[in-house]
Amino acid sequence: MINTNKFEQFFSWFATGKFWALKCTFLCFVVIMFFSCPLIKNIHTEHQLFPGFHNSWGIFEDQKNNLFDQKVFEKYDNASHQSKQAFRFTIPLLAHIFHLRSIHVYILQVVLGIVQFLFIGLIVYDLLKDKFIALMLMLSYCFIYCGYMSFTQFGGVFDGISIFFLLAAIYFRNHFISILLLLSAYFNDERSVLVGLILAVLIFINPPNFLKNKSFYYFFFSLIFYAIIRLLLGYYFGLHTPFGANTGFDLYVLSYNFNGMAFAGRVFLQLEIMMALDGFWIILILYLFQKKQKHTLLKNLILVFSALPLLLVCGMVYDTQRSLAYLFPAIILLLVYIDFEKINFKQLSIIILFCCFIIPSHPMLGLRNSVGPANYLPYVLYDFFYN
Repeated sequence: MINTNKFEQFFSWFATGKFWALKCTFLCFVVIMFFSCPLIKNIHTEHQLFPGFHNSWGIFEDQKNNLFDQKVFEKYDNASHQSKQAFRFTIPLLAHIFHLRSIHVYILQVVLGIVQFLFIGLIVYDLLKDKFIALMLMLSYCFIYCGYMSFTQFGGVFDGISIFFLLAAIYFRNHFISILLLLSAYFNDERSVLVGLILAVLIFINPPNFLKNKSFYYFFFSLIFYAIIRLLLGYYFGLHTPFGANTGFDLYVLSYNFNGMAFAGRVFLQLEIMMALDGFWIILILYLFQKKQKHTLLKNLILVFSALPLLLVCGMVYDTQRSLAYLFPAIILLLVYIDFEKINFKQLSIIILFCCFIIPSHPMLGLRNSVGPANYLPYVLYDFFYN
């Protein structure tokens, strides 16, 4: 393996001391602001922070003022993102209770995006007891879609908040708080429900030491509570999500993604899959080939079937990369099952950081939501003051 002593020495100040997690979080915030700085000149109107097809601030305002009213969603085309918001009411509900406007919600999104890094560092340290590895994975997170989207996503699509809720639910030990956080994630985006299922199965198969034995139950009960609440809302308020032909969420899209598109489109789809988590896919590969203990056939089948719903959904929508990014909390939890006696994960964590840094990330929410040189801090400041 490569000699990383100087690299480790350079970052040793951040990864040591009583407040190491806060120092590492601050470092990640600085990195995010330099490489993925939000285009501040776009924050110029109250309800249209980021103009474009994927702008959801209009439906956010409608939903905030008319909670659980299906008519709000029926005025949008069934193939639109806005028409599928009926059961994604966590943020509109909070905005309704606390009288938040779109700019306030964006600020909340940024704050929770920063706190995400703190949770990642603490979870990784609890799993591996290595602060340097925790820092490397925190820095790696800066360069993938689910790491920077809380800062660059102006369109009222709250993926970053969903992943924050999932990470917080993993970290907190209190069962009531964890269930509340999981339900908040589930009712922010349905993809969180599918990740919650994977997390429940992972913990059921082999619960990590830092989680109590009953952890599986609060993940399991959160899914039951979600199903009951969703059924009740559908029954009493008529809420539903469009599904089927011409909705952008159907078997046709699945067939198109894997059979119908041209060769160039298939290559792009493969790139989307790779860029969803960049270097973090290495952790999944290690889990597959370097597990501490072999699972029984039954446990392997349970794990595979728990992942199938999310993989199926990723194939049935056009924003495959964005959907796969929700796997991140489960990928982090896989660390506890890997046999690190056979590999030097400290050096491998540096490789993960390198991969995340060099692989471009292009979330499928429109070109204007991708991150590139236009998001580098010097350019953003120059563009803001001189253009």
